[in-house]
Amino acid sequence: MTGKAQKQSQPSERYGLRAMGILRIGAIAVLTTVSVPLCAQATGSTAPAPARSWVSAAVRPALAQVGETVGQVNVQRWKVRRNVRQVVNGDIESIQQDLSGTLAGLLEKADAAPGSIPAAFAVYRNVDALYDTLLRVVETADFAAPRDEAEELVTTLNRLESA
Repeated sequence: MTGKAQKQSQPSERYGLRAMGILRIGAIAVLTTVSVPLCAQATGSTAPAPARSWVSAAVRPALAQVGETVGQVNVQRWKVRRNVRQVVNGDIESIQQDLSGTLAGLLEKADAAPGSIPAAFAVYRNVDALYDTLLRVVETADFAAPRDEAEELVTTLNRLESA
């Protein structure tokens, strides 16, 4: 065999000893990362289960602010046509009903199953729809409501978005 053929057959020279060491360290790190949580699950954790799901914990404060802010809105003071007031009032009623009805039930289901992706996704979809409705109210308030009400609605919308 020629010297060139011998070099191609030796992996340590082709990849280098350093690269092989890095690959081994990487494999050990991956196995450790995966196996440690699995071992903890198998032995059973003594930590108490969270009372609320992470979704509920993230969203409930913002939803409380939405309910409070929307409850204080006085659409009758807005400088807008009667039919627009009726639409905004309908949106506000829809938000309040959702907060106390559908969304409250979805949050209870998410709390009952903290690791459930479908339960978390159902909350997400409902909050997304609530956000769209609140956005319509905020956009109308931006040009028709007194400044303090409009600013409070914008702050509430931003908090819901960040949650």
